[in-house]
Amino acid sequence: MRKLIVLVSALLLVSMVAIASDVTLSGEVEQKWAQDFNAKAYTENPQVEVKLDAVVDDNASLYIEFEEAAPNIGFNFDKAHFTLDLGGIFDLPVGVTLRTGWDEYDQFDAVKVTFGEYEDIIGSDTQTWGHEVNIAATEQVALRVLWGNDPGLEYYSAGVAVTYDPVYVEVSYVNISSAIGVVTEDAAKGDIEAGVEFMQEVADGIDVAAAATLDFDLEEDTTGDSHWAYGAALQGTYNDMVTVGAALRGEQDSEASSLQVDISATPVENVTVFLVAGLGLDSDIYADAFESFEGSVMFMLGPSTWYAGLLWSADTAVNVIASEKADFVAEVPDMMAIFMRAELKY
Repeated sequence: MRKLIVLVSALLLVSMVAIASDVTLSGEVEQKWAQDFNAKAYTENPQVEVKLDAVVDDNASLYIEFEEAAPNIGFNFDKAHFTLDLGGIFDLPVGVTLRTGWDEYDQFDAVKVTFGEYEDIIGSDTQTWGHEVNIAATEQVALRVLWGNDPGLEYYSAGVAVTYDPVYVEVSYVNISSAIGVVTEDAAKGDIEAGVEFMQEVADGIDVAAAATLDFDLEEDTTGDSHWAYGAALQGTYNDMVTVGAALRGEQDSEASSLQVDISATPVENVTVFLVAGLGLDSDIYADAFESFEGSVMFMLGPSTWYAGLLWSADTAVNVIASEKADFVAEVPDMMAIFMRAELKY
């Protein structure tokens, strides 16, 4: 199925380039490497990802992403979708956007506050062949409907997003189930998911951001209760040079289970240092209070961005903190790994 989608997408891309009067191609080459000293969790040879954006006109664009399957084997198709501005095409009184293709679909997709996005406990994001319709009812209110047509997955969602600067709120109903015997949600119930975000400059050179997400499972568990979980985060930035953030997680059986603390500093231009630590607050869940740690440095060299860092976790770790810089490293207990990531945009 993926090979067919790759072929069709490639043909469509060539066709769009041929017929469009103004096409902008952009992309990113990304290389990753990691080595686990304990040889228990992860060993990775360099990998390459290629992402292509094609802007056909004011109302249509195409995105295709490939990633290396393994050295000397070739590339796997990862994503491909069309985005159409139906409001512009049909001159509608409201904004209507359609995204269709093989892609990742997530509900609360606003900017996350902490580096590790630890406050985003919503777990219904999935990758499938599907469709997303966004309707801008007003300047402040948008409606979104998602549904998938993958033969092995039933997936649909409907939600509303409200923006009242500087606050963003989103609430969705989500249902995911599998046709191959793995049921993610009760097909008759599903989840209610919500997210809220706040970002504003509170004083000269001082910015504050806060975010929280909630996942409420409508299906009752063995105790007869509906399960819920939340993540909440607060972050402060001074003159775009120093950022300090903290994110708290909890759920029905542990109202305050774990905490993430992250710090970043830019001592000189084009160089930023990141420190991220995961702490276990509930002794019934975490044998060690100090769960995991990530330290990394970012260098910006011309059009390229380089990350180098260390990822560590306790031998009894339950939640291993890994930011998007190290999200390709397997997150497992008892790990000491170094990683490098290079991005070149063009």
